[in-house]
Amino acid sequence: MIYHIIERSDFEAIGDTGIYHPESLDREGFIHCSADEESVVTVANNFYRHRDILVLVIDEGCLGEGLRWERPTHDIFEKPFPHLYGELDMKAVRGIQLLETDDRGLRKGFRNMVDSETSGHDIDIRRNN
Repeated sequence: MIYHIIERSDFEAIGDTGIYHPESLDREGFIHCSADEESVVTVANNFYRHRDILVLVIDEGCLGEGLRWERPTHDIFEKPFPHLYGELDMKAVRGIQLLETDDRGLRKGFRNMVDSETSGHDIDIRRNN
């Protein structure tokens, strides 16, 4: 699995199309993803501080040849990052991770996962599966 940080408002805007096309795809040509929890936390704390975010859990086996592992452009990262060259079909999303936040607003790690079997939660990914 790989991960993608998405603002809640962008997630809600996907609607019934089931296709995610973020601004970064037009601007940079790909969708930024992360390989593990540690990378997600680092990205969240450096680029998404104090934003209402969710973390998509993506089955990279569903992405095909559009997924490439590339060297990071920021000095704070050493490991290659997965980049998706193309839109994300939400059928590849297996769940949504929420991030635990401390008193200072720093993300500490994954809190819990909402998956297609979860009910009674304000985040509904079932419409896309």
